[in-house]
Amino acid sequence: MGKRNLFSKLLAAVIMISCNGFSAPSEVNISGIVYHDVYPANMVNRPVSGAEVKIWAPRLMLLNRGPDEEDQYILLDSAVTDENGSYSLTIPSTIENIGYGTYSISVTHNKFVSRIIPLNTTKDKVFDILLVSTEAKTQIKGFVGTGCSNVDTLCKLQPVEGCTVEVRATFPPVDGLLLPDDIVLYTGVIRLRAVTNKQGLYNIDSIPLSSNGEKVYVSALKNGYPAPLTQTSVYNKSSEEIDFNLVREFGTYNNDTVLIDPLEPADTDSLTFSLFTTGHCCCSDFWNKGVSVKDTIIFISYIVSDTSCSKCDCESAGAWEQFKSAPIPAGHYAIYTSEVNYCPGEACHVEIMSKQVGEITIDAASPIKQTVIRKNLPETASLKTLGSNLLISLRQSSLITLKIYDIQGALLSEIQMGKLPAGNHKVEMKKQGNVRASEMVIVQMNVDGVSRVSKGVRLFY
Repeated sequence: MGKRNLFSKLLAAVIMISCNGFSAPSEVNISGIVYHDVYPANMVNRPVSGAEVKIWAPRLMLLNRGPDEEDQYILLDSAVTDENGSYSLTIPSTIENIGYGTYSISVTHNKFVSRIIPLNTTKDKVFDILLVSTEAKTQIKGFVGTGCSNVDTLCKLQPVEGCTVEVRATFPPVDGLLLPDDIVLYTGVIRLRAVTNKQGLYNIDSIPLSSNGEKVYVSALKNGYPAPLTQTSVYNKSSEEIDFNLVREFGTYNNDTVLIDPLEPADTDSLTFSLFTTGHCCCSDFWNKGVSVKDTIIFISYIVSDTSCSKCDCESAGAWEQFKSAPIPAGHYAIYTSEVNYCPGEACHVEIMSKQVGEITIDAASPIKQTVIRKNLPETASLKTLGSNLLISLRQSSLITLKIYDIQGALLSEIQMGKLPAGNHKVEMKKQGNVRASEMVIVQMNVDGVSRVSKGVRLFY
């Protein structure tokens, strides 16, 4: 009898434990705020009213029922956010055949991207939800030009027409964030692109974002130029202006673009160069960064003096040896480098040009003694066929602007040529303004902002 009572007590305890283990869970409350944050840096939450919030639970599969016989999720509760963006959901304590503790919350609003978010909890929980606007998109616009060194702040860029500007994402989408099918979300894939007009302007509007703020790469692509690249952080309802300066790729410097003073003795052991940089020495700085000097050069030019430049002695054993492939007479030279490839600090992005500068050749027999402008073709030539070309001879590298006036002194046109190396440069005089064929005009050349040379010419088209 005693054994039977003991067995009964043990059985009752087992039954009680089993019942407690599989008893219905207690009621769970989920509450929070639905908001959108246009500018994350401001840390200001903007509530979203009128958003429909629902909580779902997965249905447990029964042995005698197939997976397709009824819905796999059960709607437990729903709510609509108030003017403060607040919502409150209740998970009932008595629901059969559901997966307890694992839920999904769906949020929908006609002005925001829908979201489905997993939620694991067995207790009351405060759960705020961030939405991304479907109407607020980012705009990137700007100007693409060429004709100047990246380190020359006085030079005026000439517009580049037909340049393709692309926007690429840098981060994958946020987990659980559902966006329209036409939005590309993966790292490195082109999002949107635009082509510059005659004024060199581009506009990429309505850039979709995978979150309320992310970083993107913006690049400018044009045949004959290395592709410059910039990284920026963009946000919904914001506009970024990004300008590009395209620097042409050179294969070889010829006799017309590099001049030396024949009175200077030849010295192949070491050369003193004048650098238009921000104060860092090209040899040690680029060499330590693993970047060759030749990967950053726009052009090299002879200059009369080095008084306005910071010196850098590049010996033949340094990084310069990779660039120098022939003996170069000693003298003062200007090396114009690209800031895209210049690394003043440790945290920088180095983009190596696809083409490198070739062998330098120097014409020591015909140095230019003065800056002049003259007709490049004789008056007896077929000017109608060949056009009216001017020849500009520069003694040293200079910032050049051509202005065309009529005989009464009215300005007809202005040509910004940018910074040019020493040497001879042909200028193709296309139809300028309202100038009639065979009309006499005055061409004035401004050198480094100062009017230096004027010449009367007839323009033929």
